[in-house]
Amino acid sequence: MITEEVVWKEIWPVVEAAISATLAEDEATLRRCLLPRRQAAEILELFGVPVFDILFKTVLGRGRLALTRAIETENGKYVHIELVWPDPELAANNYTAADVVAVKLRHYRQQWRIVEVNPASVDLPLTEARAAGILLSSKTLS
Repeated sequence: MITEEVVWKEIWPVVEAAISATLAEDEATLRRCLLPRRQAAEILELFGVPVFDILFKTVLGRGRLALTRAIETENGKYVHIELVWPDPELAANNYTAADVVAVKLRHYRQQWRIVEVNPASVDLPLTEARAAGILLSSKTLS
């Protein structure tokens, strides 16, 4: 079982390092945060660092970041971190679904590494089908 101490001392620093590397456009540092040959690493290979600005939602331009949940799955094989960029316009650090990011990590070679980054919550990840539905419904509203 993953403890709160492991989350704060081993897992969260990897997520922070990946976000910092994204902001600095530091591909080498970002690559070290990712699990080789998995979704996040493949996305970096295909599209480069800029796509992580969208996945991590650093494009929101928010100054604050908060960890909201850590969920262990598959008997500790994976840990899902959910983070938010609180909207300064909303009272009491409130946030909307548009402010949430889910990061899936796995322990690999003495360090936690990012497997996937999803620009949605752990409970309702953004899938290809869901994205297509969102795009179709937004066209009909226009």
